Amino acid sequence: MISTDDRQDAVKAKSALDITHKLALARSSYAHLLEKAFATPGGILHARSASKRADRGIRAPAGYVRFELRRGRETVLAVGVSAHEDQQTIDGIIGAGIVWLVSFNSHRPLDERARMLWLLFPHHLAQTLIERLTLITTTHLHAGIECYEVDETDGEIKPILVASQMELASLHPKRLKWPRKSAGDAARSFWRERILQLAPDLIEVRASIDGEGEKYLIHGLEFARWRGQEHPRIFFGVSEWTHLTEDNFESIETLVREIGFYRCGDPPDRRHPFYRLRAEAWLESIMLRDIRAFDPTLDDRFVYSQIPTWRADERSVLDLLAVNRHGRLVVIEIKATEAVNLPLQGIDYWLRVEEARRRGEFKRRGLFPGIDLADAPPILYMVTPRLRFHRTFAEVARCLIPEVEAYRIGLNSNWRTGVRVRVRERVNL
Repeated sequence: MISTDDRQDAVKAKSALDITHKLALARSSYAHLLEKAFATPGGILHARSASKRADRGIRAPAGYVRFELRRGRETVLAVGVSAHEDQQTIDGIIGAGIVWLVSFNSHRPLDERARMLWLLFPHHLAQTLIERLTLITTTHLHAGIECYEVDETDGEIKPILVASQMELASLHPKRLKWPRKSAGDAARSFWRERILQLAPDLIEVRASIDGEGEKYLIHGLEFARWRGQEHPRIFFGVSEWTHLTEDNFESIETLVREIGFYRCGDPPDRRHPFYRLRAEAWLESIMLRDIRAFDPTLDDRFVYSQIPTWRADERSVLDLLAVNRHGRLVVIEIKATEAVNLPLQGIDYWLRVEEARRRGEFKRRGLFPGIDLADAPPILYMVTPRLRFHRTFAEVARCLIPEVEAYRIGLNSNWRTGVRVRVRERVNL
């Protein structure tokens, strides 16, 4: 007899296969659409080869259609991504294109190398890409980048001109949303004090983004939060949430003890969920508690964390924003594991902070009080355990324009016992 769990697993497996099959068909159709578009009258373009599969040899991930084209004697590499892909894949086309360009040219004589990279992306889904391209240069690769927008309904391909940063900022201003202080009330203060007494050296309290509540964390793992506006209540848990009352207060005491027992530098079981969950948030919490141990030039009085920012309707979060002794803002993007798009995500946040600095937003909102902020763009720190930088990181990071002062910060592998910087180097000189 087949159990209910087995049926559910079978349904999930079939659904996953259906999605994979549909995506494969969409990629094949998209490749055919581009191939027809490249067959221009007079044979100006000639598609020598094409691929819609991942290729480990050239470190090309799945999701991108790649063409090697000939335009007269010139070799052009074209990378396209369909609107059927998720937004993260679409946004990652710049990195995928740069990595393929480097791989393609690495073992070829000068006269056979590609001198142009075409990026083809979906109609009306190019905003993030255009913003990122204002901060990208391939001068050292001796190649150019051209961008095209593809309308998959009629196959029309239109060139896109990349505007300057200032033009984009005036047309599409992007704002950071700063957390407001939590409103004080007797009930919240009562529960806050009782919860903090459970582990005063471990528990961290952070205001919610909207200022209507707050959350309680141990090494970046949230275990309690206030919810609701008209009738706010406090809940506790990790994967499932329970309304906290006097009758079940012993349960939150037990939860805090267990989290503290397993979520430490030398736990009894490294496979326990409380140790493995939210590693990135754990690393951020360590740096937030003692930012000067990470970089002694930073002012530990003013370190802002988890600042929301928006691209269209998509929300993302800037990890840490600090200021150094010279008044320079420092954007800190943190990854605990390999992340292929770390340089591109880093410049997303760098650009948001630079736009806010140019608008005078920090002074207007009373941030960094008493600090005379330097009239200079922010510094970008990209932080990961030393052995966890993605293998394509250097190639992409090297293409950041020199105006972005960007650094690779490699930490000790056992950072849970304390953060120590092992590597600190400029990536884009």
